Amino acid sequence: MLLASLPAFAGGDTSGGGTLIVRKPGDKPVLLDLALRDPGFSDTYEFKKSIGMPDTEFLKVVGFDRADFRGDPAFVLATKRLNAWRHESPIVVGLIRNALAQMPLLYTSHRLKVLPEFDLPAEKAKTWPDAGLVSAAIYDGIFGSRISRAVWDDLGDMSKAGLLIHEALRHIQLASPGDARKLTNIAIQEITGRIMLSNPKKGENFDSEHHLNSQLLKQSREFGEREKRHEEIENRTSQLLKTADNALSRLRGTGLKNSRNSDCAGCVSANTGNFDVLYALLRDTQKELSDYRFANWEKLTQKERDLLESLSFGALNLASDANAASVISKVDGANIALARISDAIRNAMTPEMRSLRFRVEQGQANIRRYIQGDTRGMTTREKIGVQRVIEELCQHNKKLMESGVLVGPED
Repeated sequence: MLLASLPAFAGGDTSGGGTLIVRKPGDKPVLLDLALRDPGFSDTYEFKKSIGMPDTEFLKVVGFDRADFRGDPAFVLATKRLNAWRHESPIVVGLIRNALAQMPLLYTSHRLKVLPEFDLPAEKAKTWPDAGLVSAAIYDGIFGSRISRAVWDDLGDMSKAGLLIHEALRHIQLASPGDARKLTNIAIQEITGRIMLSNPKKGENFDSEHHLNSQLLKQSREFGEREKRHEEIENRTSQLLKTADNALSRLRGTGLKNSRNSDCAGCVSANTGNFDVLYALLRDTQKELSDYRFANWEKLTQKERDLLESLSFGALNLASDANAASVISKVDGANIALARISDAIRNAMTPEMRSLRFRVEQGQANIRRYIQGDTRGMTTREKIGVQRVIEELCQHNKKLMESGVLVGPED
């Protein structure tokens, strides 16, 4: 849900947010985006590991804290679903992936109010006459996405993953504010639902002016081209690792020794966009293939030696491509598009908002120490500065309470 009560981020869209639906009393909540896509959608509850959201002193004083959502199984599932759409929609998927990597993901002990402008549309209310809505997250204009701890713990697997994608799209939405905005709340729900619950048909994509305004689309075009190049390298890497693993299994009874290669496709998928990791994987694979070939030269047939040589050279060439992709991705024009998006989001803040965020980011360690009563080594000036930031954070939280967005601590 976008904080429409904050003027700097207010928009004309009034049709949904990071909202859950309880279709009838006694049902578990599911992400509304998924229910709108499939009214009969039933979630799964298979994730065993859950991220920690402890009652830190920072949380108690300020009202929110950071959590490692990127270490949650839901993040892995979200990445998997994004990869399914990556070829057909490289721009939107690339922007979502970048947002998930860059945007702050926070948790709060508060429950969140569903604001009137984010209520269930009248035509949909007829489908679920006994339904109730629950807000799962808000997008705080200063600090990013805040997810309600109590609500997160009650969600199913697909709803958790979908919520992360939904909040990433909200982050992107801020890059095209005002009348020019085309990434509406309805579009966010549609994209999230389709990514999570279906695979794209050929030619089906989100990279058009139906979902993004022309300026954002133009700025992001090179980013999309980069995504296509990266996808090709990752697909070739996955195939080569699988072939090399099978070849060694046939020849010696065991596959690639490197534990990271035990699930070839899974390893590549988990490291989407991380070409430093892929480079190391490929160099390790090249060395292992080459070492085995020469150590067992007399035992191998000419056909087997040729196969290992081909795979070894293939791994070496792909390692070179991965290294080049890593270097280029840090300096190419796609980063200009990402920088412009980040600038647009920063510019939507008031100077006071930007100042508070900067001081919190720069003084994070001292703020946490101060709250815990540890002021050793701090000068009087530093203590006063930290106390002012804490007071501003508490005031910011108070404004959200007064606006009705935060309704109180969890039960």
